[in-house]
Amino acid sequence: MILLLPIIFVSCHGFLLDTSTPAGNGFCSFPCKLQDKLFYNEAANDTVITPNPYTLELASQQNDKITCLERSGAFILNRRGTKNDVYRCIKIIDVCDDAIVVLQTDLFTLTTPPKLCEICTPDKLRSQPELWVVIKCNVPSTCSTTSVTDQKCDGSESNIPDNGHNCKTQG
Repeated sequence: MILLLPIIFVSCHGFLLDTSTPAGNGFCSFPCKLQDKLFYNEAANDTVITPNPYTLELASQQNDKITCLERSGAFILNRRGTKNDVYRCIKIIDVCDDAIVVLQTDLFTLTTPPKLCEICTPDKLRSQPELWVVIKCNVPSTCSTTSVTDQKCDGSESNIPDNGHNCKTQG
């Protein structure tokens, strides 16, 4: 007797991926770079929180979960809304360790889930590029955190400016 088993891969965050599941119904997760980090966008004045690999939350709308529905490389079809009937495609461009650029479609309210190829089209992905940067810390080490988006600094962060003393001798 020959047993045929599905091929299984380990993803970047340790969960298993079953490739025998059809696209759109199976495993969809946001990039590892978004996980366990806070990203801030000045133009939107918002912060992205990633409570798990499959869900994003905007700090300004924490009751509105954004779920990864279908993904192909940089393109992600996501779903949101109180009835899970609002859809958007985003394209995530990795520009450096601490930043991403996002292109997105408008929001679409639909009665049935669309396919990625129906929403992620050049004529719909027409937003201005949005720069999202990692917030490694946003609370001084001597202060208390007060919200879920607070990340206490510990002094070991890179790119900390000098202390402002002896500026004329530093050339």
